[in-house]
Amino acid sequence: MGDEIGSYSQLFKTAEEIEQEIADIKNALFDFDTENAEEFCSQISQIEDKKQLLALKKALQTSKELYNALRLQGSHGISCASGF
Repeated sequence: MGDEIGSYSQLFKTAEEIEQEIADIKNALFDFDTENAEEFCSQISQIEDKKQLLALKKALQTSKELYNALRLQGSHGISCASGF
């Protein structure tokens, strides 16, 4: 049962952890035009550095996970306050 509690505790994040992840995502996406999907696609298709591409993939995946988790919890205040 101790292992299960540890696993479940990782499902929930503190507001500070969420804010930090949002800051990390914004930092990773800073150089990209995220308002225009066509331009964003063009920008990422020009990336040749695999590490940069993987970092971008991780940021987008984390963004999706956070959005879904916040939506599920009804925590729109954090996402709106962060401009996320």
